[in-house]
Order: sequence, then structure tokens, then C-alpha cells
Amino acid sequence: PPTREPCTFAQPSGGADWRRTSKHRLLATLAHLALVEEAERRNLSRVLILEADAVPSLANEELSLEPSRAAALGARLSAAFASRHPWSVLRLSGMFYSREFARPLSPQARRGGRRRSCSPQCQCTPWAGLAATEAATSSYPLACEVAPDPNPSDTVLPMLERLGRWCDVRDTSAYAVHRRAYPAFTSYLRRLLVRPAWLRDAANNAPPIDVWLPHALPSVYLLPTLVSQPSFANDSQGATALMRQTSARQFMRLCSGGGGGSGVDAA
Repeated sequence: PPTREPCTFAQPSGGADWRRTSKHRLLATLAHLALVEEAERRNLSRVLILEADAVPSLANEELSLEPSRAAALGARLSAAFASRHPWSVLRLSGMFYSREFARPLSPQARRGGRRRSCSPQCQCTPWAGLAATEAATSSYPLACEVAPDPNPSDTVLPMLERLGRWCDVRDTSAYAVHRRAYPAFTSYLRRLLVRPAWLRDAANNAPPIDVWLPHALPSVYLLPTLVSQPSFANDSQGATALMRQTSARQFMRLCSGGGGGSGVDAA
């Protein structure tokens, strides 16, 4: 049962101790927030955050077979995200859950042949910055933006109660933060650090960084995603990559209006 003992962990990993899992998530969140705080201290205009286990996605691997196309894409993205078109967070990775972004159909609607549509909270609006650059690589990639919860919370329960108001897209293995979003990160970090007892005794109330990010800030998603992350839920990295490819492709088709014709599978 839950206790108010300090979170001390003798075992290196594993086990069913909810406090161990909660503390891992909390420390990861604090690390991400602290990195953005350091970027602000150094007066950086933007910062790229990569987790240690980030790996290239299937789309990235395909691009590597065409160096000239990859170079053109890199130049296009650099120009787009250095432009004056506003953005806060650029997500280069993502785990898209169909239960979040796909509106469910009734049995009658399914029998009538109706197709599923995007949930309102996950509508992804085309980001003008990428469209404004020279289309050196045709329609690939697509960049679109999803709005956050209009009234974000610091704790998990209110977030779960308001899932219909924000789009739950997990995975923060690779993302960039613009300086206009630094205050959101640093102020949340300060709110966490002034409550040491709360962090120690109720760490499971602090959201993981990949939940807090789409809940609190507008996110521009680059699709197909360029970075993936292994998962212990599957037997191989390939299985994880295929699962993420399928989910991102479905998100593109339903929510971005740009799912067809790019010639590169989502990953």
C-alpha cells in the first residue's frame, strides 16, 4: 500500500514498486525542465532535446538512402524553423494513440460504412512556416500544430479528467523548444522545486514529461516522425518502429489532412 516513507530504492531496476516508477518519471521530468532552464540561462534562441535511447525512425532510415534528398530536407527544415513564423515546441518523435485521436463510431455507423474522423482535441492545423519555404522535397514532410489544454494543470488527475480538451501524444525522445516557450518550462520547474515534501511523498501525482508537454504547450508535429524510441513492450526495436509507423500514418490521415502522397511511410 502507499506509504509516506521517503522514496529510497535499493534495487537497480524492475519490480512492482509504484514509487520506483513514479520517481523515475519525476526525475526525467525534472531533467527535461532543467535542460530548458539552462538553455534560457545561456540565452539560446532554441534548444534540441534528445533522450539517450532515441533512434532513427523508419522514415529517417529511408531518407538516409538518398543523401541529396536528406540534405534538401535538412536545409528546408532549418530555414522553416529559423523563420519568423511562430512555434513553441517541435516534436520530432511521437506515439499517437488511436483511442485519443480517432473519434469512435457506433455499431450502426460502422455497418453503414462510415469512416472514423479525427477527435476535435487532436485536429492538427498546417504550420505555415514549413509551407512558406521552397518545396524542395515535394510534400514531405508535413508539419502541423495541435493546441494544448486551454487550462493546463500541474498534476495528473485533472489532466486525465480533461482528456477531451487536449491530445495525448506520448514520447519525448526528440523535440525542440523555442525561447518563447522557455517561461512555461522554467515556471513549472520552480513550482515543483518549492514543494519538496510533495515531490517526495506523492511523486505519482507529477505528470511524466511526455504527458505534460502536449497538455501544457502547443506542439508542431513533423510527420512522418524522424525519431523513434525502443519499447520493452515489444520483442524488438523493429516491432516498435512498425507500431509507431502505423499510428503516425493513421494520425496523418485522420487529423492533418496530409496523409496521402508523400511517398514516405510515417514512423
